Amino acid sequence: MLIGQGEALNLDLSGFYHRLYALLAVLACETDIEVTAVRRDQPADASQRDHHIGQDEKEEEDTWDEAVRSEADLLFDCLNRMFITGPKTSPQRVAAFVKRLMVASLYWPPKTSARSIRFVHRLFIKYPLLVNWLVPDDPTDSKHSHGGNNDDDDN
Repeated sequence: MLIGQGEALNLDLSGFYHRLYALLAVLACETDIEVTAVRRDQPADASQRDHHIGQDEKEEEDTWDEAVRSEADLLFDCLNRMFITGPKTSPQRVAAFVKRLMVASLYWPPKTSARSIRFVHRLFIKYPLLVNWLVPDDPTDSKHSHGGNNDDDDN
């Protein structure tokens, strides 16, 4: 949705943020997140595919394979544009994405999980307030020191 009039063009991307946030849960279950769409559709035996096409067609197909990106590449490109290179967004939204990314990284292949952790590290650098949410408000509080059981409550 476009907002405002005049020489500046402002886009309301809140719908995109909501959809991508919901999509992260779906992508967590995607086992082929690192595989390009072209490789998913290819036959298991690549020699069968190469036997029927000419050299020019094969070179064109190789160029196409290089241009097609995996779902992981597309996801992290979107996240980079949303949070790193784009304007700052609310810390609450960033924290929600951090939590969802960390949960998803438990299910992703190792390469994508490591990429997710590196991205979250970059978010902590750009949004230093996120670090405050990792530390309890009062570390001397008895509820945090021994699992939330307060012996004084028994009396």
